[in-house]
Amino acid sequence: MAQTLTLAAKGLWTSPNDMSQVPAGSMSIARNIDLSRTGLIRPARGYSLLTDFPDKTSKLFFYNDALLAMLLDDTLQYFDGSTAHNLGSISVPSGASSVRMLQFQRNAYFTSSEGIKKLDSLSGTLYNAGVPKGL
Repeated sequence: MAQTLTLAAKGLWTSPNDMSQVPAGSMSIARNIDLSRTGLIRPARGYSLLTDFPDKTSKLFFYNDALLAMLLDDTLQYFDGSTAHNLGSISVPSGASSVRMLQFQRNAYFTSSEGIKKLDSLSGTLYNAGVPKGL
């Protein structure tokens, strides 16, 4: 008798239905995995414990495999594991609760009260992206 093995990952099913079966490929335990691609299970990227990181951080961003921190005093910093480097100042846009970031073509774009700010490398500083402030 031929046997088939289904390896397509369907994801985590925490509450299976008692009247039917869970889909083939479903998991009851899924720890430290990434299911962002259909049918593919990858180990999740781990995070190291940062002991010297600034404690007055309002938001964290990931850019080029580095950790950026938005501090409560509107300063954006890059932390390389031993020291923090200032990248510039960003003020929260009016009517928004926090600064947002978008990565596109190895650049990071941040919303601010003056318009869109751009960061093109970790050794650079923030500058205006040429986009005026929204109405």
